[in-house]
Amino acid sequence: MIIGQDFEKMRFSAFGLDLLEPNAIIGDLLIFFLSLFFAFKVYPLISTKKFYKYWFYFFIVFGFGFLLGGLGHLFFNYWGIPGKYAGWYFSVFSVFFAEQAMLDAWQNLKLKALFQKISVVKLFIVLIAMFLFYNYSNLEADEQRGLLIPAANSFVGLFSTVGILSWQLQTKVHNSFKFFWVGILITIPSGIFQMFKINIHPWLDRNDVAHILLIISTFFYFRAISQIKFVPKKVLF
Repeated sequence: MIIGQDFEKMRFSAFGLDLLEPNAIIGDLLIFFLSLFFAFKVYPLISTKKFYKYWFYFFIVFGFGFLLGGLGHLFFNYWGIPGKYAGWYFSVFSVFFAEQAMLDAWQNLKLKALFQKISVVKLFIVLIAMFLFYNYSNLEADEQRGLLIPAANSFVGLFSTVGILSWQLQTKVHNSFKFFWVGILITIPSGIFQMFKINIHPWLDRNDVAHILLIISTFFYFRAISQIKFVPKKVLF
């Protein structure tokens, strides 16, 4: 185990290509296929409520974001840091769909409409900020800086909607909303591993730990979605 720095990236060759980080592509592929499976399971519900439609979009975008992220790791010797941009952009859109899904379940119509608009405005602000940062900042010295904006966006978006809002919705709409904030809590240790660069083993570095925790939290998201039943409520909060 090492703390404060990363292991040297593992290299391997295939089809005449000099590739990197096989552990990263394995974790990203697991998240990709799992997300597609969840999207497939949610798809029959998308015509019943926007809540399900937005979660369907979340799983699709979330999954492809990790697929692209894995390819960015794998082909880093050829694509460099720009090869990771697509995965970072996709993460912003996946957070947006999660926000919209949770806000759709909110019963306070006035606040729901307001925060849905705020979510849209935030999406454009974040995308513009990322574009400017990636084009006018030198990430070669520290590529992890490229994660700052997407990570901040995920923290604000997911903790405020999937986290806090689900805690309220579990008493106002359906008890299974609790699985959303449980899923959020599960991801918190990944931030600690990333922040302090805690790497257990070359085959289980900080990114691999984050992947494992994300897989578990995604299971909880799907469990919530599959169990929630919407019943009209008169109570506003």
